[in-house]
Amino acid sequence: MPQTRRGIRPRSKQSASCGQKPRIDGLLDDAVWAGAAVTGDFWQRDPVEGSATESTEVRVLYDQDSIYFGVRCNDSQPRLIRATELRRDDTLENDDSFSLLLDTFLDHRNAKLFRTNPLGTQYDALITEEGNDLNKEWDEIWSSEARDRRQGLDRRNPDPLHQPAGPATRSRTGG
Repeated sequence: MPQTRRGIRPRSKQSASCGQKPRIDGLLDDAVWAGAAVTGDFWQRDPVEGSATESTEVRVLYDQDSIYFGVRCNDSQPRLIRATELRRDDTLENDDSFSLLLDTFLDHRNAKLFRTNPLGTQYDALITEEGNDLNKEWDEIWSSEARDRRQGLDRRNPDPLHQPAGPATRSRTGG
C-alpha cells in the first residue's frame, strides 16, 4: 500500500449497503448502524502528531444516493472538549474536530476534505496536487450532527453521491 508524504498509510474501509437511511441526529443507536463494521486505528494531528491518543470508531454505510459515516470520538476527559465555532467553513483549528478525507480518484494525490467539530459545524474543501492546493471555496451539500456524550461525541456525516466523485465507473471503491 502506498504511503503519503508524511509516511502515514491511507486507510481503506469496507462499507455496508443499507436498506434504509440512518437518522442524522448525532447518535449511533439506531439499528441501521448494526450492519456496519467498525474501524478505529487512526492518526491524529494535535496535540501530538501520530497514533491517536483517544479511541475513535468509524462506521460506513451507503445506499443508492449517499454514503454515510458514523463517527464516535471517545474522550477520557470530555469536559475538556473544545467546541466554540458555529460558522460554516471556518477551519475549526481552535476546536476539537474530526476530519475525513475521501480519495475518490484513488490516486493518493487528490481528496475531498470533510471536517466537523463537536457542535456539528461543517468545513469542506478540495485537496489537489498532494495537498499543495486547497480549494476552500468548494461547498458540497452534506449534513452533520453531533451529540455530546459523557465518553465523547457521536457524529454522522453523509456525503451525497450525486456530486461527481471520481472517474466515471459503476464501482463503489474509494479511498
